Amino acid sequence: MKSKISRVFALFLFVSLLSYQFVKAGEPRETAKLSFSYQIQGDGGSNGSAVIWNPDGRYYMACFAGNGSFPLESFNSAGQNYFAGNVGLDVRGMWLNPKTGKVEVNCAGEKGWYERSFDSKGNPTGEWNLIVSGQHQPDFQSVLSYIPKKKRLVTFHEGYFTYYKRKNQKKKVVVQYATPYGVKWYINPTTACYTGNKKFPIAVLELNAGKILYFNMKGRYLTETVIAGTDEIDSFKFSFANGKAFLFDEEKRTWNAYEVFE
Repeated sequence: MKSKISRVFALFLFVSLLSYQFVKAGEPRETAKLSFSYQIQGDGGSNGSAVIWNPDGRYYMACFAGNGSFPLESFNSAGQNYFAGNVGLDVRGMWLNPKTGKVEVNCAGEKGWYERSFDSKGNPTGEWNLIVSGQHQPDFQSVLSYIPKKKRLVTFHEGYFTYYKRKNQKKKVVVQYATPYGVKWYINPTTACYTGNKKFPIAVLELNAGKILYFNMKGRYLTETVIAGTDEIDSFKFSFANGKAFLFDEEKRTWNAYEVFE
């Protein structure tokens, strides 16, 4: 009986965590709308790397790239801090694995991928444990984003989307295409995000005109959303969590969350 209850609870937790993969199903807004802001409590770091959403604890978590001493913090949509500490690794991307309930990261260069457990308020309950060593990303600086249903990670580098299987790191590369005629984009070189919207699943940040560009999984351009706050961004500082786009304001040390889907 106890075993049956445990299996039922495990299934409930899995479904709860998996539900965050399709947060919004609406069409992209023409212009992004500011939803809320969170000011980082800790010191150090300028390259906000990733924001994730934990639907079980209903909190966000944000990290920085560049040094293990840089902040790792959790917070809610009212801007209330739950946890403020150091990330502990030189991370690039960060995501929640709904199968294990653990937070996972990819690190700079050949340092590999790690996982760690956190409680319902985003407090760490263990140390970082190595998943796989080596460089499983196209560039030293590449930020990975997780696509739960596909069990793959994605990033953007030099005109290509690169996907990695979570289980065995098998790589697939697809070219970005269907750019509108006469348009010259400058796309954030480190980051592609999974949006949680199955119609518009992949997003990158275009820095010449300040736009979020949406693509399908095969690399085809679909549409865009105008977004403010990109003037000082040249890499990193862009993420998606809970159906919202996040931009990091380095001067104010603030993550700004935007509604981008109707």
